[in-house]
Amino acid sequence: DYVLMFIPVEPAFLLAVESDPELVTLALNNNIMLVSPTNLLVALRTINNIWQYEYQNQNAQKIAQHAAKLYDKFAGFVGDMEKIGKAVESTQKHYDAALNKLTSGRGNLVRQVEQFRALGVQPSKRLADTSDDEADEQD
Repeated sequence: DYVLMFIPVEPAFLLAVESDPELVTLALNNNIMLVSPTNLLVALRTINNIWQYEYQNQNAQKIAQHAAKLYDKFAGFVGDMEKIGKAVESTQKHYDAALNKLTSGRGNLVRQVEQFRALGVQPSKRLADTSDDEADEQD
């Protein structure tokens, strides 16, 4: 950290530096910046720019932290979606297996209950026709 030492009278500043050329070096070694009306605005603008860079750096760090958290959340979401996809595939396989038991092959359930109609049972509703039923009836 530096301290600004404002010398409001420009000729006094110049005379002091002229009398002791090491004055500026001594001041800087002690974190003191000698400023006069000529260089005050430059010093203040420099300080302002440094603070702006500091704020930007802090914001960049916050953005990086937020991005890391967001990335972690997104990775978790992708993992969950993959699990859901596998579960949907598994569910589809189980559905297909159950449907095959219901409608395919010689001993399928649809064929077995349709045989009740052939024996004279009069249901109030009918099952939808399936192509496997026709193939099974021909056997």
